[in-house]
Amino acid sequence: MSERGENKPSQFVPAAHLQDLYREAVSKGWITSDIHRLGAVNWCEQIDLTNLESWLLRVFEETQASNADFSEVRFRQIRKERQDCSLDGMWVDEKGEIVGNALWSTYQSFRSSADLQFTLPYIIQWVRRKKELVYPLVPRDESVLFWPAQNDEVVVPLLTQHGFDVEVEDYPVAPEALEFVDSSIHMARFRKGVIGTAQFAACDLVIGQLYFWYNTTRPHGVAGFGQYTERVTLNKSRLVAHNSLISGLDPEIIKAEGGMPLDERSTTPVFRIDSEAANVDFVATAFGEWSRQREEVQLKLLRPLEISEFPQLVLRYSTPTTWKGEQPKHGGG
Repeated sequence: MSERGENKPSQFVPAAHLQDLYREAVSKGWITSDIHRLGAVNWCEQIDLTNLESWLLRVFEETQASNADFSEVRFRQIRKERQDCSLDGMWVDEKGEIVGNALWSTYQSFRSSADLQFTLPYIIQWVRRKKELVYPLVPRDESVLFWPAQNDEVVVPLLTQHGFDVEVEDYPVAPEALEFVDSSIHMARFRKGVIGTAQFAACDLVIGQLYFWYNTTRPHGVAGFGQYTERVTLNKSRLVAHNSLISGLDPEIIKAEGGMPLDERSTTPVFRIDSEAANVDFVATAFGEWSRQREEVQLKLLRPLEISEFPQLVLRYSTPTTWKGEQPKHGGG
């Protein structure tokens, strides 16, 4: 079973068009058929917001599912053209062409604490104002796995045995963070939900979910991590003793901003990495600190070792579907 798309994308076929919205709105009584004939009236604006949201979400989900291969190949092409491996979101029109500048990276947007424009409310504004449908897409292979290149012989076979035709890429380590890593970092894309914590643990790998959380104590624009903060969740496994976190926040800064570090107000273990380095490149810093602070990792996170070698860390980032409301949520640091 191969998960890689072909070199040429298949034809884009949307699940519905604007006229389908009009016909359904009339048939269900959301609007009257006469309203379309009144040139001064925007019939899209007359549809109740709840009904419009429900219709759009259904169409978007069906369009994503039926165009998964098209989406994957198109994203691969665009990343190569623009030399940006993080691109994972776009709007297309009914022909499958990108609409304006509606191409983005959720990772870079959250990392820079940018205000996301491509959410469902923003799409609804577009549809009502333009009377045009746009279709948001994410990659078919919506998860990215990161690992130190020295662990290729373990990670790549794990992916291939689960049916993925692995295309290994080089993760672009920030130049300022090169001193924190012991080797280059590789990455590969795959579909989420296929390989779980237990499968990684069976290969003596600790899998961490990289994501962002909403920091309410640090206002937008403050130097440092800003409004959205990167961190990693480690689920309990045969290697990890408890559900744990990897954080790049300095506990003293958290207190100075009026907060309380999570590990001082709960039993959740937190492995803290260098905050300044993490602000430059969280991924590279996490791998470097995991390797250098083995005693701390063992003390805070791991079960007593039953293997001959120290377990290696791999990180996974999964593209959030922002038009479904998948955005950073508040939680302790």
